[in-house]
Amino acid sequence: MAVHSNFDEYSYDMLSVSRDILTHCDTALSRNTLDPSKQRKLESMRSQLNQSDQEKRVTLKYSDIKFLHSCLQESCDENKESSPHLYELMEMTSLQLPSPPSLDKSDAYVARMERLRLLAEEAEYQKMTKNISSASEPNEGIGKELKVMDSQVTFLFNFILTVVGAFVFGYKGVEYSLPTPNVSLQLTVGVTLATIVFFADVYFIIKKYV
Repeated sequence: MAVHSNFDEYSYDMLSVSRDILTHCDTALSRNTLDPSKQRKLESMRSQLNQSDQEKRVTLKYSDIKFLHSCLQESCDENKESSPHLYELMEMTSLQLPSPPSLDKSDAYVARMERLRLLAEEAEYQKMTKNISSASEPNEGIGKELKVMDSQVTFLFNFILTVVGAFVFGYKGVEYSLPTPNVSLQLTVGVTLATIVFFADVYFIIKKYV
């Protein structure tokens, strides 16, 4: 099978999970249909399996499983019986991979890991303090806006007061300066002074805020 042929390129060991492999070895040996070289090799493999099985650890290469499969096919063909498929034999094993080599931690590696740990802690601290400062910013912004609003209200009050004061000054000034009241003249002078003060205030507003 093409799926399993790639195993031949590697020295993978298999860990047996049952005694069925031994049973198949016994089956192939008991029929006496193999040539002497295969017979000896299969007997050697069975002896290895039996010893390993007693130690609760079986190690076989994929090529050994394929050899057992070919022996079973040959003996079954001679007796016109069906032999187990290769995948059925593979299901009785599990792949045993070697443990990765342990890496010695050099002084440079330890120093670098310590530096990275400190950098991570510093980044976490900056993140925490950023959240705290961000939480206090809205209160500071509200206080600043209140100060600006108070300044604007005061300026508007002064603006209205000066315009109204100029009108009253012109209106009453003319009234007190004439022997008889002249409402039209009083209004004219009051409005004129109020207009002059109004545009003067507007000029200073533009000069200050624009």
